[in-house]
Amino acid sequence: MLESKNRRGFFIRHQNFEGELNEFEQAHGQDFHFEIVHRGSFQGAELVALKSVNFPKRFLRHKNFRLLLEEPPADGPGLETFKRDSQFFKEEGLGDTEGFSFRSENFPDHYIRHLDFHMFIGKKDTPNIKGDATFLSVPPR
Repeated sequence: MLESKNRRGFFIRHQNFEGELNEFEQAHGQDFHFEIVHRGSFQGAELVALKSVNFPKRFLRHKNFRLLLEEPPADGPGLETFKRDSQFFKEEGLGDTEGFSFRSENFPDHYIRHLDFHMFIGKKDTPNIKGDATFLSVPPR
């Protein structure tokens, strides 16, 4: 599970196939579980994708800067876009070195962050992003 560093007790989840930040709810527990899939590394940073546990063909990806849970297209031009939209560099936390942040592969100055409990990618120089873009990996509940 991925817990917000600045909103302790709140975790990344998918709800209606959108990325959200919510308190854990046992009734929807699997919606909070993601597998961090290693996709390689570049300049010392690990490249990862966030795969849903309960929808194992779907990954969190950004689309118009909003995080969505989607399945990659079978092939065609949309597949490469999907791959790049769903891959992030797992880096030292912007707000705390105890945590980590996810930097977009194809928008390298943008990070996964929460804003009003919705998940987006936002520019590194956006107000409050350091705390909003820092997460901790915690055991599943």
